[in-house]
Amino acid sequence: MAMAAKHKQLLSLDPLETYRNQTYSCTRCAVCAAVCPTYLSTGEEPLSARGRLSLIEAVLDGRQDLSRGLSQHLSQCLLCGACADACPAGINIPEIILAARECLAIADRHWLTLPDRDTLALTAARKLAGSQSSRSGRRLLKAGGALYRHLPARRFLPWSRAGRNRSFPNPVSHPLDTMIPEISSPRLDPEKTRRQAPGATRRIALFPGCAAGLTYQQTAIAAVKVLNHSGVEVIMPRGLSCCGLPLRSLGDPRTAASLARRNLLMLNNHAIDEIVTICSSCALALKQEAAKLPEPPVVLDIHELLPAINLPPQTGSPETLRVAWHDPCHLGRGLGLTREPRKIIAELPGVEYVEAGMLSCCGGGGAFSLMHYDLALGIGMARAEALAATGAEVIATGCPGCRAQLEDMLNRLGSTTRVVHTVELLENPAKAGRLEQA
Repeated sequence: MAMAAKHKQLLSLDPLETYRNQTYSCTRCAVCAAVCPTYLSTGEEPLSARGRLSLIEAVLDGRQDLSRGLSQHLSQCLLCGACADACPAGINIPEIILAARECLAIADRHWLTLPDRDTLALTAARKLAGSQSSRSGRRLLKAGGALYRHLPARRFLPWSRAGRNRSFPNPVSHPLDTMIPEISSPRLDPEKTRRQAPGATRRIALFPGCAAGLTYQQTAIAAVKVLNHSGVEVIMPRGLSCCGLPLRSLGDPRTAASLARRNLLMLNNHAIDEIVTICSSCALALKQEAAKLPEPPVVLDIHELLPAINLPPQTGSPETLRVAWHDPCHLGRGLGLTREPRKIIAELPGVEYVEAGMLSCCGGGGAFSLMHYDLALGIGMARAEALAATGAEVIATGCPGCRAQLEDMLNRLGSTTRVVHTVELLENPAKAGRLEQA
């Protein structure tokens, strides 16, 4: 009897109880299925939003156990938010799935079984969450990349398909802290100062995110240059860690919240106007946690800030550069920023903006594309083909996860189209359009 009571305690459904009424209010109308990337790619009901809600409802009713099979179906959700946007009943399906993942993670700590991909991913995320520029993180990425490139049997690994290996961004050699000073001040001459719009000069704290710390350093460097040239002083505190979103998506919201709050306190420990991120997922995570603080700091994705500052004049490239924009789900759906990036790009001299369709998931989803590569491939190739069909030479986006996924998909298409962050395009459109690494 004592063992049964203990087992029931270990399989607590407390995180899901908050969403019991929402879960039961689903009418199975299938509106969400029509926009769910995994369902559209596979046609399998358990991989639709309503299918996952049915499984969760069965758990709440006691008809379904917290099992490995359930974990597999729920981990195959991209958390793109398309279902929540489409749901006529206003059900927050991604939040319900996150709560179910938390229940599974709690139970998993007490199951005496071999770890699956989800638990291994959570363990790895915890190891890498300590610092955005950690030496251990760089070494792990380098060692993993070298092993993957030179392993004779790599064609049998989950990331090799149709004779092509998955492409990964190259890990950096030096910490971002050595590339960007803690305080970067704009070099303002009196003439430039007089030309600036009133109130354009400000002071911000930059949160670069793990991807900029470990792979895409050029994005952070470009952001600092663009902001400095616009009269913005940039502070990048030392010792920042992961925003916490990867851990939350893998079922550990408590550690995720702790990381986000720690970062917010470090970033806000200066006389600043805003905290600014260069990753839309980081922006969403920090905004959500900042809202819980007694005196919440202002957190902005850089695409929110750019229209409000006096951007430096652009010279443009000698030849017109065709540029398309890819909406990250967390930027478009999570933060509601769809018009701003398009306007910024379209107004650049020497750039021809071409539309590639709005709010279409690329299949990246953070760890999703690592854990479920076949699904990510089916979703991502469709998006890459739509982007390539525009004839764009450069794809701009605001999420490093989307960037890595699209680079891999375009590489599989044999395309030479480059993928860059918007600030790299702003820093130098001509350089962003060159094939060599900026």
